[in-house]
Amino acid sequence: MKRIRRKLSSRRGETLIELLVSIMIIALSAFLLVMMYEASGKINLAARKMDDDLYQSVTEIGNHTGEAQKGKVQYEIQDDFEARPGEIEVEIFSDDTVVTYSKPTTP
Repeated sequence: MKRIRRKLSSRRGETLIELLVSIMIIALSAFLLVMMYEASGKINLAARKMDDDLYQSVTEIGNHTGEAQKGKVQYEIQDDFEARPGEIEVEIFSDDTVVTYSKPTTP
């Protein structure tokens, strides 16, 4: 108990070295925080560009512009007792990055 009172009533303050070290730690922490913020901004910008490119590709293909290829999609419906396979005719549309298909349109 005497030790705590003596410590609290002591007139000794922090040394200049302790003060400089604490300022350096704060500055380093702030620098790292700013760098993380900048990196997250770059990642967000790259993701936004990729998202825009994908949206544009899907929109172009979704409009079914270009040559359609005939194809078949195989599927299997699973219920509690059995699996029922099936097959359906489709039109396939694609570009360099995206492939989509739809039921054939009948004129």
